[in-house]
Amino acid sequence: MDTKKIITGMFIISTLMGCSIHKKAAKERAEMLQQLPQTAQIIRAADLERLPQPVKQWLASSGVVGKKRTQTAFVEQTLRMKLKSDQDKWYIGKANQLFTIEDPGFNWTMRMKMSPIINIKARDKFANGHGEMHIKMNNLITMAKAAGSKIDEASLQRFLGELVWFPSAALSEHINWETIDSTSARATININDIEAFGTFNFNTQGEVVSFSAMRYKDTGAEAEKRLWINTVKKTGIINGIRVPVKTSTTWRLDDGDWTWLKLEITDIKLNPAKKQITNP
Repeated sequence: MDTKKIITGMFIISTLMGCSIHKKAAKERAEMLQQLPQTAQIIRAADLERLPQPVKQWLASSGVVGKKRTQTAFVEQTLRMKLKSDQDKWYIGKANQLFTIEDPGFNWTMRMKMSPIINIKARDKFANGHGEMHIKMNNLITMAKAAGSKIDEASLQRFLGELVWFPSAALSEHINWETIDSTSARATININDIEAFGTFNFNTQGEVVSFSAMRYKDTGAEAEKRLWINTVKKTGIINGIRVPVKTSTTWRLDDGDWTWLKLEITDIKLNPAKKQITNP
């Protein structure tokens, strides 16, 4: 059988399957946007007073005062990823992510090329208090798919750690803040009886330098929580808000640290029009 024809056939099938996956992601995102408020309040300096000092300094230095509260955010990313802790090669991909704040949720989709004929597509989401992860190869073979209480908690922790891209979300009534010291604070978020928490660390200028949490690394019955660390490598200004623009993500394992993801933020749209929310 002609190998070239087989590859061509797989590409065509993959493309057709990809269209249906995009439609599913678009439908999920449309559902996320249905119940949003019509107007967003302007953030005042007084709104920050109830926060711990390092969190207050972070929001003030980020530039949110005088701007509208974020109700939705659309974040575009390029990434490098390692699928195994002993892997030397970094795979390169692109992703984008829709967030809703008042009803906390996200929908993240990613494309990554592993070889000339192998493509990976992933979709992670948190909606209505539940998380779900789905990874496919060439849009045909499911490499991983998971849901359940551990994914729910881990997804909510991810939402918490990623609000650094839209700092006004720190004002959410779902989040309780506690001071640790002058440069760190603990955040706890509760959604539908699911509780997740983590620690934000700041520098003396009020910029976030890291977020860490004890997070489920796997989803099986014997899955344990491991220290999960997002480290800010570079901070920049996007649309007038100071945010992390380069980060790395690390699992602290028994045999050493595994830095498996490096992100670069290419754009952030706050309260975007629906036509600005796309799939990768």
